[in-house]
Amino acid sequence: MSRIVVPARTRLVYVESRGWLLVKLGIKVLLIAGVIFVWGPLVAGRPHTMRLVGWLVWAAIALLAVGAVVRIVEAVWGAGCTAYVLVRSLAEAVAWSASAIGRGARLSAPVSTQGSATQPKWVRNGNRGGARR
Repeated sequence: MSRIVVPARTRLVYVESRGWLLVKLGIKVLLIAGVIFVWGPLVAGRPHTMRLVGWLVWAAIALLAVGAVVRIVEAVWGAGCTAYVLVRSLAEAVAWSASAIGRGARLSAPVSTQGSATQPKWVRNGNRGGARR
């Protein structure tokens, strides 16, 4: 009895890189710092607002820097993985081709040099019909 398996339909899913997500978060924090800088003094006392804006700006700069570094590391890692898979596939293809060529060379060798399993050993060693020359 055979079993027929129909593979599930493949869906492509878009995933943003961690580095880009960190950069987007840094930009949002920078925008919040700008909003607090502009409207904060109206709501709270000026020294507290400026201190908060300073911390937010430094946090945003840190997020932008870390995001950029993470993005670069992701790109290098992806390139390295791609190169590894390419080299591995190429090595497997070369090994397979060499094996196939070797099998073909053995199969196409002349029959007289191969010697069969049913041929007596004394004939394979050069003796013909038992007569001496």
